[in-house]
Amino acid sequence: MYKTQLQELCHKRRWGLPKYSAMKDGPDHMPSFKASVHVNGATFTSLGAFTSLKEAHNQAAMHAFLNFSSGTPPSFPFGSLCFLGNLLSLMLFSLS
Repeated sequence: MYKTQLQELCHKRRWGLPKYSAMKDGPDHMPSFKASVHVNGATFTSLGAFTSLKEAHNQAAMHAFLNFSSGTPPSFPFGSLCFLGNLLSLMLFSLS
């Protein structure tokens, strides 16, 4: 799970713990979730909607973990080429 990996990365770099927030949409019998994680001054949001809160949190954590572990500066995530590469990888992974 990327949530665990992100938390371990934060501990290793002596950052504060990641803070998650989520948004629920849809009827109670068929909800969809989007999540964001705020870590070290940057916010990362899950792409798309997920059927569980756990999936949405993990997707946001994956976004953050891949950005921070790639060695790029933790600026606005949409500004880095590494982020775009991670996004492309994620999209290709989703299709398979």
